[in-house]
Amino acid sequence: MTGVPRVLLPALLALALAGCGTIPPPASPPAPAATAPGPSLTSDPSASSTTSSPTARPSVSATSSPTPRPTRPTKAAPTPPPDTWVGHFKGHEVWVPRGHGAAVSFTFDDGPWPGSTSQVLGLLAQHHVHAVFCLIGDQAKTYPSLVKKEVAGGHELCDHSRDHDLTMNKKGRKYVDAEVADGLADVRAAAPHGTPVTFYRQPGGLWDPTVVKAMDAHGLDPLRWSDDPRDWSRPGSAVIVHRVVSHLHPGVVILMHDGGGDRSQSVEALRFLLDAVVAAGWHPVLAPHVKLSAKAAARPQ
Repeated sequence: MTGVPRVLLPALLALALAGCGTIPPPASPPAPAATAPGPSLTSDPSASSTTSSPTARPSVSATSSPTPRPTRPTKAAPTPPPDTWVGHFKGHEVWVPRGHGAAVSFTFDDGPWPGSTSQVLGLLAQHHVHAVFCLIGDQAKTYPSLVKKEVAGGHELCDHSRDHDLTMNKKGRKYVDAEVADGLADVRAAAPHGTPVTFYRQPGGLWDPTVVKAMDAHGLDPLRWSDDPRDWSRPGSAVIVHRVVSHLHPGVVILMHDGGGDRSQSVEALRFLLDAVVAAGWHPVLAPHVKLSAKAAARPQ
């Protein structure tokens, strides 16, 4: 390069390369970062800088006492309504309305059944209570000794169809007649000779005129119910107890099950219910015989 002293050439070359980004210019030493003060336990939140982060939490004085939370009022324990008997089942209070001598009837469906039928009979005997057992013909034919025990205990028998077909009323008059007649014949054959069978209960309460005519043809009275705890679904013995108690009324007909599967919950509930209804002043009796017109008997349960 003309006119430039040789001694200055290296410095000029370095400056040119730095301008093209090939050699980075020397960085200036970083300025020392200012240390922000941390939150102080003794600082006053109202004295904080207006430039502080909006999400910064106000500090709490170590010497200040926390603001007490308002206490919620304690709810008073519910009290039973007047004229109520109070019992205890599985750790809970059970409120049973007093019966003042009003009738209550127990009925048991879908037996006889090994195990549970004998347990139900034992509980009824302890309380001197008589009930109606609604027997499935096939079950009576299989366990005739249990049918005889029911009769010996002073209980009444009911025809509950041949095999508990819940669709029988859709299969025509001939099929319905066989369900009613065969079930009745099986119950009579299993019971001691001459035992009267005067009730018929339709499976599922699915009455219709065809069923009623078949029942009437054999001189049977319809056995309906007015208190159904749905114990067959095994909702728990405490639920069964609650459902029965909450629907008690004079002349109530309670539907329970001693057959059709595991009935341990029903047995456990019955053990308490028999004590409770008697203690509350209800009078257990056999379900009354009621003559209903075909139209009335065919109404849904």
